[in-house]
Amino acid sequence: MAIMVDLTIAGRTYQVACREGEEENLKTAARLLDAKSREALSGLGTLSEARQFLFAGLLLADQLIDKQPEAAA
Repeated sequence: MAIMVDLTIAGRTYQVACREGEEENLKTAARLLDAKSREALSGLGTLSEARQFLFAGLLLADQLIDKQPEAAA
């Protein structure tokens, strides 16, 4: 059964469905994305929502590559 979770990312609230038991992982992922989104915004100034998420994703990917170089393959 799907559970609806409210996530706030980049100042906007999104309602996302997940499986029972996955709520905390989803909330943790949203907090990471929110932090990187804010980091992108502070470093680059005004961005559209799409570009803010793009740069947040790139920052997260870069962080993952630094910790797990094999993830880049």
